[in-house]
Amino acid sequence: MILTCSNLSYSEMRRVVLDHVLSITGFTQYGSILLGVAQSLIKRQLVSETGSHSFSHTSSYVELSNKDADLVNEIVWDLIIERVLSIGGDKNNPNWPFLRLTNYGRSLAGSSETVLIHDVDGMLKYLTDNVPRCDGIILTYLGECLETYRINKTLSSSVMLGCAAEKLVCLLFDAYLNWLTNKQGENSNEVKNLNKEKGRSISRQFEHLTESIKAHKNEIDSPLMEDYDLLVTAIFTIIRKNRNDAGHPTGKQISREELQPIIYVFIRYCIKVYSLIEFFGASN
Repeated sequence: MILTCSNLSYSEMRRVVLDHVLSITGFTQYGSILLGVAQSLIKRQLVSETGSHSFSHTSSYVELSNKDADLVNEIVWDLIIERVLSIGGDKNNPNWPFLRLTNYGRSLAGSSETVLIHDVDGMLKYLTDNVPRCDGIILTYLGECLETYRINKTLSSSVMLGCAAEKLVCLLFDAYLNWLTNKQGENSNEVKNLNKEKGRSISRQFEHLTESIKAHKNEIDSPLMEDYDLLVTAIFTIIRKNRNDAGHPTGKQISREELQPIIYVFIRYCIKVYSLIEFFGASN
């Protein structure tokens, strides 16, 4: 039975394909992936039967429309390039159309995260759902980080993540400085000293910002300061170190397995920092 076209975008169909592919145990064939995706689309009520039959299969067989089949084909090859899937089932079936999950693919299948890191649009949506006013520059750099991570360009991915983190710190610095200025006046020594740090190195800005925030922690909602060192100071240090290692010719490498949890932590870090930014803005 031939199905109607789903009219899904690449990212929407990719999510369906990923869900199916990561459920594979052992090895499978390309035709089985097409069938599995077709059944998933029916279950999600995204397609329906057209009444037309394929001459090559029984009437109980469901077949994707040509447009959807072409899109699934592109996605499967992208997943091969990304080293989520590998061609061949075993030594006796080493060629196309047999396919299996790589070791890395199996690690994704066992992930407990709400959104898979290879679902770029899903990751960005998760962040914007939690931070509706998230700065566009952060989203741009994080998106680039995820895209380069997906194709295993971890040095580039680390640099992009570091840029997103630095933009976030700059936003926090500006929000806090406005809050402090409204409290103390622009001529207070503390405000003057912080103003001097604007435009200087991000490490120096962050150091002085953290010192000042901690000095005023009793004036900040206590839940916002819980785990501040863990979620803000420590994570920024890790991200920036990776950025510097990747952005300079040190020869140091970072694997996808090492970078993956840092990206997830950055998103949680971003949500935490935006809570502080919103507090400082609302208190002005």
